Amino acid sequence: MSSSSLHIFSLFLLLTSFLALPHLALAHGYVATVSIGSNGRSYKGNLPAESNTRHASVIRQIQNTQPVKGVNNQNLACGSGATPASLIADAMPGDQVKFDWKGAGNSAWPHNAGPILTYMASCGSVTCDKFDASTARWFKIAELGKKSNGQWHMVDVQAGQPVTVTIPSTLAPGNYLVRQELIALHIAMSLGGVEFYPSCTQLRVGGSQTGRPAESDLVRLPGAYGERDPGLYVPGIYEPGFQYTIPGPRVARIANGGSGSDNTPPASTSVKASSTKVVATPSSTKVAPPPDEATSTKVPASPPLTSSPAVKSTPASSPASVPTTAAALAPESQLTAPTVKVCQKRRLRSKNWASRTVKPVATFSISLGGVATPTAAVVKRSRHHARHFVRSGLRGSH
Repeated sequence: MSSSSLHIFSLFLLLTSFLALPHLALAHGYVATVSIGSNGRSYKGNLPAESNTRHASVIRQIQNTQPVKGVNNQNLACGSGATPASLIADAMPGDQVKFDWKGAGNSAWPHNAGPILTYMASCGSVTCDKFDASTARWFKIAELGKKSNGQWHMVDVQAGQPVTVTIPSTLAPGNYLVRQELIALHIAMSLGGVEFYPSCTQLRVGGSQTGRPAESDLVRLPGAYGERDPGLYVPGIYEPGFQYTIPGPRVARIANGGSGSDNTPPASTSVKASSTKVVATPSSTKVAPPPDEATSTKVPASPPLTSSPAVKSTPASSPASVPTTAAALAPESQLTAPTVKVCQKRRLRSKNWASRTVKPVATFSISLGGVATPTAAVVKRSRHHARHFVRSGLRGSH
Protein backbone atom coordinates (compact mmCIF):
# COMPACT_ATOMS: atom_id res chain seq x y z
CA MET A 1 0.00 0.00 0.00
CA SER A 2 1.42 3.37 -1.04
CA SER A 3 2.02 6.12 1.51
CA SER A 4 -0.78 8.26 0.03
CA SER A 5 -3.26 5.39 0.28
CA LEU A 6 -2.21 4.75 3.87
CA HIS A 7 -2.74 8.40 4.71
CA ILE A 8 -6.25 8.38 3.25
CA PHE A 9 -7.09 5.16 5.09
CA SER A 10 -5.89 6.66 8.40
CA LEU A 11 -8.08 9.72 7.89
CA PHE A 12 -11.05 7.46 7.17
CA LEU A 13 -10.53 5.52 10.41
CA LEU A 14 -10.23 8.74 12.39
CA LEU A 15 -13.45 10.12 10.89
CA THR A 16 -15.47 6.97 11.51
CA SER A 17 -14.20 6.75 15.09
CA PHE A 18 -15.21 10.37 15.71
CA LEU A 19 -18.71 9.85 14.28
CA ALA A 20 -19.14 6.74 16.41
CA LEU A 21 -19.05 8.98 19.50
CA PRO A 22 -22.20 11.13 19.25
CA HIS A 23 -21.69 12.61 22.71
CA LEU A 24 -18.50 14.17 21.36
CA ALA A 25 -19.78 15.06 17.90
CA LEU A 26 -22.74 16.83 19.47
CA ALA A 27 -20.88 17.84 22.59
CA HIS A 28 -22.70 20.99 23.62
CA GLY A 29 -24.17 21.53 27.06
CA TYR A 30 -26.37 22.98 29.78
CA VAL A 31 -26.41 23.87 33.49
CA ALA A 32 -26.79 20.62 35.43
CA THR A 33 -26.76 22.00 39.00
CA VAL A 34 -27.03 25.33 40.81
CA SER A 35 -25.89 25.82 44.41
CA ILE A 36 -26.87 28.94 46.40
CA GLY A 37 -25.67 30.44 49.68
CA SER A 38 -23.14 29.54 52.30
CA ASN A 39 -24.93 26.34 53.19
CA GLY A 40 -24.76 25.23 49.56
CA ARG A 41 -28.43 24.61 48.86
CA SER A 42 -28.31 22.63 45.64
CA TYR A 43 -30.90 22.49 42.86
CA LYS A 44 -30.65 19.96 40.08
CA GLY A 45 -31.51 21.09 36.59
CA ASN A 46 -33.54 19.21 34.03
CA LEU A 47 -31.84 17.47 31.19
CA PRO A 48 -32.71 19.11 27.90
CA ALA A 49 -36.21 18.22 26.69
CA GLU A 50 -34.77 15.90 24.06
CA SER A 51 -34.26 13.40 26.90
CA ASN A 52 -38.01 13.41 27.79
CA THR A 53 -37.34 13.89 31.49
CA ARG A 54 -38.66 16.68 33.71
CA HIS A 55 -38.77 17.33 37.43
CA ALA A 56 -39.24 20.33 39.72
CA SER A 57 -36.30 22.72 39.46
CA VAL A 58 -35.26 26.37 39.69
CA ILE A 59 -33.34 26.15 36.39
CA ARG A 60 -35.31 26.81 33.23
CA GLN A 61 -35.27 23.77 30.97
CA ILE A 62 -33.93 24.11 27.43
CA GLN A 63 -35.11 22.01 24.48
CA ASN A 64 -31.72 20.70 23.37
CA THR A 65 -28.01 21.14 23.93
CA GLN A 66 -27.37 22.86 20.62
CA PRO A 67 -25.98 26.40 20.75
CA VAL A 68 -27.99 29.53 20.12
CA LYS A 69 -26.77 31.04 16.87
CA GLY A 70 -27.12 34.66 15.84
CA VAL A 71 -27.08 37.86 17.92
CA ASN A 72 -30.75 38.55 17.14
CA ASN A 73 -32.03 35.09 18.06
CA GLN A 74 -34.94 35.27 20.54
CA ASN A 75 -33.52 32.22 22.32
CA LEU A 76 -30.60 34.36 23.44
CA ALA A 77 -32.48 35.26 26.64
CA CYS A 78 -32.53 31.89 28.41
CA GLY A 79 -31.55 29.23 25.92
CA SER A 80 -32.98 27.18 23.09
CA GLY A 81 -36.76 26.90 23.62
CA ALA A 82 -36.37 27.50 27.37
CA THR A 83 -39.52 27.14 29.48
CA PRO A 84 -40.12 28.53 33.01
CA ALA A 85 -39.14 26.31 35.91
CA SER A 86 -41.65 25.38 38.63
CA LEU A 87 -39.53 26.32 41.68
CA ILE A 88 -37.96 29.53 42.99
CA ALA A 89 -34.80 29.56 45.07
CA ASP A 90 -34.39 31.92 48.03
CA ALA A 91 -31.21 33.95 48.20
CA MET A 92 -29.79 36.99 49.99
CA PRO A 93 -27.64 39.90 48.85
CA GLY A 94 -23.99 38.83 48.93
CA ASP A 95 -24.79 35.10 48.50
CA GLN A 96 -22.61 33.10 46.14
CA VAL A 97 -24.24 31.16 43.32
CA LYS A 98 -22.37 28.23 41.71
CA PHE A 99 -23.22 26.94 38.23
CA ASP A 100 -22.13 23.44 37.24
CA TRP A 101 -22.01 23.01 33.45
CA LYS A 102 -22.15 19.68 31.66
CA GLY A 103 -21.98 18.47 28.10
CA ALA A 104 -24.53 16.34 26.31
CA GLY A 105 -25.06 12.95 27.95
CA ASN A 106 -23.83 14.40 31.26
CA SER A 107 -20.28 14.46 29.89
CA ALA A 108 -17.69 17.14 30.61
CA TRP A 109 -18.25 20.57 29.17
CA PRO A 110 -16.68 20.34 25.69
CA HIS A 111 -15.37 23.85 24.94
CA ASN A 112 -12.35 25.70 26.29
CA ALA A 113 -12.22 29.06 24.48
CA GLY A 114 -14.52 31.97 25.20
CA PRO A 115 -15.86 34.24 27.94
CA ILE A 116 -18.28 33.50 30.77
CA LEU A 117 -20.84 36.25 31.46
CA THR A 118 -23.48 36.50 34.20
CA TYR A 119 -26.51 38.81 34.20
CA MET A 120 -29.52 39.44 36.41
CA ALA A 121 -32.96 40.86 35.62
CA SER A 122 -35.91 41.82 37.79
CA CYS A 123 -39.12 39.87 37.24
CA GLY A 124 -41.07 42.81 38.63
CA SER A 125 -44.12 42.17 40.74
CA VAL A 126 -44.61 38.58 39.56
CA THR A 127 -42.63 35.55 40.62
CA CYS A 128 -40.11 34.46 38.03
CA ASP A 129 -41.92 31.20 37.22
CA LYS A 130 -44.55 33.42 35.57
CA PHE A 131 -42.17 35.92 33.97
CA ASP A 132 -41.57 36.26 30.23
CA ALA A 133 -37.81 36.51 29.82
CA SER A 134 -38.13 38.14 26.39
CA THR A 135 -39.24 41.34 28.17
CA ALA A 136 -36.37 41.32 30.68
CA ARG A 137 -33.90 44.18 31.09
CA TRP A 138 -30.58 42.68 32.13
CA PHE A 139 -27.63 44.06 34.07
CA LYS A 140 -24.26 42.34 34.08
CA ILE A 141 -22.90 41.28 37.47
CA ALA A 142 -19.77 39.33 36.44
CA GLU A 143 -17.55 38.52 33.48
CA LEU A 144 -14.59 36.19 32.96
CA GLY A 145 -12.34 36.12 29.92
CA LYS A 146 -8.69 35.19 29.98
CA LYS A 147 -6.46 34.68 33.00
CA SER A 148 -3.20 36.55 33.47
CA ASN A 149 -1.35 33.56 31.99
CA GLY A 150 -3.38 33.82 28.77
CA GLN A 151 -5.52 30.77 29.48
CA TRP A 152 -9.30 31.00 29.26
CA HIS A 153 -11.37 30.60 32.44
CA MET A 154 -13.53 28.25 30.42
CA VAL A 155 -10.73 25.69 30.63
CA ASP A 156 -11.65 25.28 34.32
CA VAL A 157 -15.27 24.61 33.35
CA GLN A 158 -14.09 21.94 30.95
CA ALA A 159 -12.12 20.43 33.83
CA GLY A 160 -15.33 20.13 35.88
CA GLN A 161 -15.12 23.21 38.11
CA PRO A 162 -18.28 25.27 38.74
CA VAL A 163 -18.51 28.96 37.88
CA THR A 164 -19.04 31.05 41.04
CA VAL A 165 -20.63 34.52 41.08
CA THR A 166 -21.87 36.78 43.88
CA ILE A 167 -25.29 38.43 44.12
CA PRO A 168 -24.72 42.20 44.57
CA SER A 169 -24.51 42.97 48.28
CA THR A 170 -26.73 46.08 48.05
CA LEU A 171 -29.42 44.56 45.80
CA ALA A 172 -32.98 45.40 46.82
CA PRO A 173 -35.30 42.47 47.63
CA GLY A 174 -37.44 41.08 44.84
CA ASN A 175 -37.85 38.45 42.16
CA TYR A 176 -34.86 38.01 39.86
CA LEU A 177 -33.61 35.82 37.05
CA VAL A 178 -29.91 34.97 37.06
CA ARG A 179 -28.61 34.32 33.55
CA GLN A 180 -25.24 32.73 33.03
CA GLU A 181 -23.84 32.44 29.53
CA LEU A 182 -20.89 30.58 28.10
CA ILE A 183 -19.80 31.91 24.70
CA ALA A 184 -17.78 29.43 22.65
CA LEU A 185 -15.35 30.99 20.16
CA HIS A 186 -13.72 27.91 18.64
CA ILE A 187 -15.23 28.65 15.20
CA ALA A 188 -15.77 32.40 15.64
CA MET A 189 -12.96 33.14 13.19
CA SER A 190 -15.81 33.28 10.68
CA LEU A 191 -18.55 35.88 10.90
CA GLY A 192 -21.55 34.35 12.70
CA GLY A 193 -19.56 31.37 13.94
CA VAL A 194 -19.89 32.29 17.62
CA GLU A 195 -21.97 29.93 19.80
CA PHE A 196 -24.07 31.11 22.76
CA TYR A 197 -25.06 28.86 25.68
CA PRO A 198 -27.34 30.80 28.06
CA SER A 199 -29.14 29.43 31.12
CA CYS A 200 -31.62 31.08 33.51
CA THR A 201 -32.23 30.37 37.21
CA GLN A 202 -35.21 31.73 39.18
CA LEU A 203 -34.52 33.52 42.49
CA ARG A 204 -36.30 35.41 45.24
CA VAL A 205 -33.84 37.81 46.89
CA GLY A 206 -34.60 38.82 50.49
CA GLY A 207 -33.09 41.34 52.87
CA SER A 208 -33.63 45.06 53.32
CA GLN A 209 -31.16 46.58 50.87
CA THR A 210 -32.24 49.32 48.51
CA GLY A 211 -29.80 49.11 45.61
CA ARG A 212 -31.08 48.92 42.06
CA PRO A 213 -29.18 48.89 38.77
CA ALA A 214 -28.67 52.19 36.99
CA GLU A 215 -30.83 52.75 33.94
CA SER A 216 -27.70 53.05 31.82
CA ASP A 217 -26.59 49.55 32.90
CA LEU A 218 -29.74 47.82 31.63
CA VAL A 219 -29.78 45.99 28.28
CA ARG A 220 -32.04 43.75 26.23
CA LEU A 221 -31.21 40.25 25.05
CA PRO A 222 -31.25 40.03 22.15
CA GLY A 223 -30.12 43.59 21.58
CA ALA A 224 -26.91 43.90 23.61
CA TYR A 225 -24.63 42.21 21.05
CA GLY A 226 -23.60 43.03 17.49
CA GLU A 227 -22.51 40.47 14.93
CA ARG A 228 -19.16 42.19 14.43
CA ASP A 229 -18.45 42.96 18.08
CA PRO A 230 -14.74 42.31 18.69
CA GLY A 231 -15.57 39.78 21.40
CA LEU A 232 -17.85 37.75 19.12
CA TYR A 233 -16.08 37.88 15.76
CA VAL A 234 -12.44 36.94 16.39
CA PRO A 235 -10.57 36.11 13.19
CA GLY A 236 -7.22 36.34 15.03
CA ILE A 237 -8.13 34.25 18.08
CA TYR A 238 -5.37 31.69 17.52
CA GLU A 239 -2.66 34.17 16.50
CA PRO A 240 0.22 34.95 18.90
CA GLY A 241 -0.38 38.01 21.07
CA PHE A 242 -4.14 38.03 20.48
CA GLN A 243 -5.90 40.47 22.83
CA TYR A 244 -9.51 39.72 23.69
CA THR A 245 -12.33 42.19 24.36
CA ILE A 246 -15.27 40.88 26.40
CA PRO A 247 -18.58 41.61 24.63
CA GLY A 248 -21.75 43.19 25.96
CA PRO A 249 -22.26 46.00 28.46
CA ARG A 250 -19.92 46.87 31.30
CA VAL A 251 -20.35 45.20 34.66
CA ALA A 252 -23.10 47.14 36.44
CA ARG A 253 -22.01 49.51 39.19
CA ILE A 254 -24.30 47.80 41.66
CA ALA A 255 -22.21 44.63 41.28
CA ASN A 256 -19.31 46.47 42.92
CA GLY A 257 -21.31 47.36 46.02
CA GLY A 258 -22.66 50.70 44.85
CA SER A 259 -26.23 51.91 44.81
CA GLY A 260 -26.23 51.58 41.06
CA SER A 261 -28.20 54.78 40.44
CA ASP A 262 -27.28 57.23 37.71
CA ASN A 263 -25.89 60.36 39.36
CA THR A 264 -25.26 62.43 36.24
CA PRO A 265 -27.96 65.11 35.92
CA PRO A 266 -29.48 65.58 32.47
CA ALA A 267 -28.49 68.60 30.44
CA SER A 268 -30.96 71.46 30.75
CA THR A 269 -30.99 72.33 27.06
CA SER A 270 -29.70 70.77 23.88
CA VAL A 271 -29.38 72.64 20.60
CA LYS A 272 -28.98 71.21 17.12
CA ALA A 273 -26.31 73.07 15.21
CA SER A 274 -28.00 72.44 11.86
CA SER A 275 -31.35 73.80 12.97
CA THR A 276 -32.79 76.87 14.62
CA LYS A 277 -35.17 74.78 16.63
CA VAL A 278 -34.29 74.57 20.30
CA VAL A 279 -35.08 71.39 22.19
CA ALA A 280 -35.69 72.43 25.78
CA THR A 281 -36.41 70.70 29.06
CA PRO A 282 -39.93 70.85 30.56
CA SER A 283 -38.89 73.94 32.51
CA SER A 284 -38.63 75.92 29.29
CA THR A 285 -41.74 76.43 27.20
CA LYS A 286 -40.58 78.82 24.49
CA VAL A 287 -39.78 77.08 21.24
CA ALA A 288 -38.57 78.75 18.08
CA PRO A 289 -40.92 78.39 15.08
CA PRO A 290 -39.95 76.04 12.27
CA PRO A 291 -38.07 77.64 9.36
CA ASP A 292 -41.15 77.59 7.11
CA GLU A 293 -43.22 79.55 9.61
CA ALA A 294 -40.46 82.05 10.25
CA THR A 295 -40.07 82.93 6.59
CA SER A 296 -43.75 83.12 5.79
CA THR A 297 -44.94 85.25 8.70
CA LYS A 298 -47.25 88.01 7.49
CA VAL A 299 -46.47 91.60 8.50
CA PRO A 300 -49.57 93.74 9.17
CA ALA A 301 -50.09 96.65 6.81
CA SER A 302 -49.07 100.00 8.25
CA PRO A 303 -50.44 103.50 7.58
CA PRO A 304 -49.05 105.38 4.58
CA LEU A 305 -45.71 107.18 4.98
CA THR A 306 -44.48 104.76 7.66
CA SER A 307 -43.78 101.14 6.65
CA SER A 308 -44.95 100.53 3.09
CA PRO A 309 -42.46 98.82 0.74
CA ALA A 310 -39.97 101.27 -0.72
CA VAL A 311 -40.31 102.03 -4.45
CA LYS A 312 -38.98 104.44 -6.99
CA SER A 313 -40.81 107.82 -7.05
CA THR A 314 -42.76 108.14 -10.28
CA PRO A 315 -44.45 111.35 -11.50
CA ALA A 316 -47.87 111.09 -13.10
CA SER A 317 -48.81 113.36 -15.94
CA SER A 318 -52.29 112.02 -16.32
CA PRO A 319 -54.79 109.89 -14.47
CA ALA A 320 -53.95 106.87 -16.63
CA SER A 321 -50.31 106.96 -15.57
CA VAL A 322 -51.00 106.79 -11.85
CA PRO A 323 -49.90 103.40 -10.43
CA THR A 324 -52.83 101.83 -8.63
CA THR A 325 -51.68 98.18 -8.05
CA ALA A 326 -48.76 96.44 -6.32
CA ALA A 327 -47.60 95.10 -9.69
CA ALA A 328 -46.91 98.65 -10.86
CA LEU A 329 -44.50 99.36 -8.03
CA ALA A 330 -40.82 99.26 -8.90
CA PRO A 331 -38.57 96.75 -7.10
CA GLU A 332 -36.30 97.85 -4.30
CA SER A 333 -33.21 97.53 -6.48
CA GLN A 334 -34.45 100.37 -8.68
CA LEU A 335 -34.76 102.93 -5.91
CA THR A 336 -33.32 106.38 -6.59
CA ALA A 337 -31.93 108.79 -4.08
CA PRO A 338 -34.52 109.83 -1.51
CA THR A 339 -36.54 112.83 -2.66
CA VAL A 340 -39.49 114.77 -1.46
CA LYS A 341 -42.15 115.89 -3.88
CA VAL A 342 -45.21 117.82 -2.97
CA CYS A 343 -48.42 118.53 -4.81
CA GLN A 344 -48.66 121.18 -7.43
CA LYS A 345 -50.42 123.66 -5.13
CA ARG A 346 -48.78 124.72 -1.89
CA ARG A 347 -51.97 125.69 -0.16
CA LEU A 348 -55.50 124.46 -0.50
CA ARG A 349 -58.43 126.49 0.55
CA SER A 350 -61.26 124.70 2.22
CA LYS A 351 -63.94 126.55 0.34
CA ASN A 352 -62.72 125.09 -2.95
CA TRP A 353 -63.08 121.51 -1.65
CA ALA A 354 -66.71 122.00 -0.74
CA SER A 355 -67.86 122.51 -4.32
CA ARG A 356 -65.62 120.25 -6.39
CA THR A 357 -63.60 117.12 -6.49
CA VAL A 358 -59.84 117.00 -6.70
CA LYS A 359 -58.18 116.28 -9.99
CA PRO A 360 -55.34 113.81 -10.08
CA VAL A 361 -52.08 115.19 -8.80
CA ALA A 362 -48.58 113.90 -8.87
CA THR A 363 -47.59 111.05 -6.58
CA PHE A 364 -45.13 111.95 -3.89
CA SER A 365 -42.89 110.20 -1.42
CA ILE A 366 -41.15 111.12 1.77
CA SER A 367 -37.79 109.98 3.00
CA LEU A 368 -37.92 107.98 6.25
CA GLY A 369 -34.54 106.92 7.51
CA GLY A 370 -33.06 107.07 4.02
CA VAL A 371 -35.78 104.90 2.36
CA ALA A 372 -38.21 106.50 -0.08
CA THR A 373 -41.79 105.74 0.93
CA PRO A 374 -44.59 106.47 -1.55
CA THR A 375 -48.19 107.44 -1.13
CA ALA A 376 -51.01 106.58 -3.42
CA ALA A 377 -52.15 109.17 -5.95
CA VAL A 378 -55.30 111.08 -5.24
CA VAL A 379 -57.73 110.18 -8.03
CA LYS A 380 -61.13 111.41 -6.91
CA ARG A 381 -61.96 112.09 -3.35
CA SER A 382 -65.00 113.34 -1.58
CA ARG A 383 -64.91 116.44 0.52
CA HIS A 384 -64.41 114.36 3.66
CA HIS A 385 -61.50 112.38 2.24
CA ALA A 386 -59.85 115.45 0.77
CA ARG A 387 -59.93 117.31 4.09
CA HIS A 388 -58.49 114.25 5.83
CA PHE A 389 -55.79 114.06 3.18
CA VAL A 390 -54.83 117.72 3.65
CA ARG A 391 -54.87 117.52 7.41
CA SER A 392 -52.83 114.28 7.77
CA GLY A 393 -50.52 114.57 4.78
CA LEU A 394 -49.89 117.86 3.04
CA ARG A 395 -49.98 120.20 6.02
CA GLY A 396 -47.46 118.00 7.73
CA SER A 397 -45.17 118.31 4.72
CA HIS A 398 -45.12 122.08 4.42
